[in-house]
This record gives sequence, C-alpha cells and structure tokens, in this order.
Amino acid sequence: MLVNIILSIGFNLNIVLSGVITFIVVLLGYIIVANIRQRKRYNLLEKDLEPEAFIESTKNQLEITGKNKQANTMLNIDLLLGLMSMRRYEEARDVLNKINTKYLSKWNGSILIFHNSEMSFYYNTGEIDKAMEIYNTRIKGYPIKTLNESITMDLILANKSYHEKEFKISRELYQKVLQGNKSKRLELEIYFVLANIDEEEGNIEEAIRKYNKVADEGNKLYSAYLSKEKLKSL
Repeated sequence: MLVNIILSIGFNLNIVLSGVITFIVVLLGYIIVANIRQRKRYNLLEKDLEPEAFIESTKNQLEITGKNKQANTMLNIDLLLGLMSMRRYEEARDVLNKINTKYLSKWNGSILIFHNSEMSFYYNTGEIDKAMEIYNTRIKGYPIKTLNESITMDLILANKSYHEKEFKISRELYQKVLQGNKSKRLELEIYFVLANIDEEEGNIEEAIRKYNKVADEGNKLYSAYLSKEKLKSL
C-alpha cells in the first residue's frame, strides 16, 4: 500500500534555499530576515528534525510580525508544511484557506513553492482531482528561470509520478533532487518515499535498509515513526 509523504523546500525572500516533501513531498516557504532567531526556527525542522517545535516557533513568529501581510503569508506557508508533516490536516486546511496568493510572486519563486504545498496537501487528503487541477492550471508550463525553481519542479513531478505509480520516473526525479539537497529532513523524507517504491516493487531488502535509515536518523519526524511501524511488518 502506498504511503503519502510530505517533501518541502526552504524558501528565502532573498535566496531560495535548496530543500524540498509530502507523504508527498512539499516546499517550505521560509523567510530569512538575516537574524539568528529566524535561522534557528528554520533549523528546527530542516536540521534538528523537530516539527512540533517548528510549528510552535512559527506560530510565535506570526504573532511578532503582526500586520505584515507578506511576511504572514510566507509564515503561514511554513505553518502549513509543519502541520502537514505531522498529519494535522484539519488545522492545515484552515491555514491553507488563509493564504492570499497576491502576496506571492514568480520573481522570487514563492508562488511555485506555494502551489507545491497546495498540491501536496490535496494529494495527502485524497483529493486527487483538486491536486491535478492545481498542476494543470497553475504549475504546468511554469517558466523555470533558476536552479532552485528547477529543483522545486523536479520534486513536484516526482510526487506526481509517484501517485501515478510511474515509479521509474519518480525514483529518477527524487534522486536528482537529492543531489542538490542541503536539508536533512528532505533527505530522509525522500528516502522514506524511495523505500515505499522499493516495497511496491518487491525489493524488500532495500526497502528495509531505507526504512532503517529514516527510523534511526529521523528524530521526531513523522516519517521516522512510520518507518518504525513499517519495519514491524517486513
């Protein structure tokens, strides 16, 4: 049975930081304001693998930013990812409905990051028609201009291929994303998806190896918990 996974990428209003999951893989819409507090918040998820701490820190940052609508929009994309990564989908839907895309744009890649998160949300909640509508009307044909946008698009297509059970294409695209990745969270969540693919294809020994890696290194990631559950039945 396929397991949905969330992949995410780190975003910076000035620099799009590499990294992208969900059970599909989703993009982290992250704002760096060139200070230690914001970097620590980012690292809670991407480096320390503490999604609950990241959610709370993001909520605190939303209170600090107050009425700054652009900052709030990006922080809500972060919060959306954090909630999805913990399978808190009802809360995530409330946050998704708050996001106003007029504060996002193509020039900094933020609109593509949001659409990846949006598409992943609908994949994870089983609303496949909505996910495909987003791809066909908002993502397909998107003008890729930067390396980071290219990585984001590779992740989107990897997720799409995974759900369509085109595993050969999906595996190749996930491996490509891994080559430019700097996020520990993203690495492990991709390994979880690749383990799912191995399991579907009957390569159980390789699936166990990957699940063990995620379980051992994933700290408090939900994919680490799922990997431990998987290993009990393999």
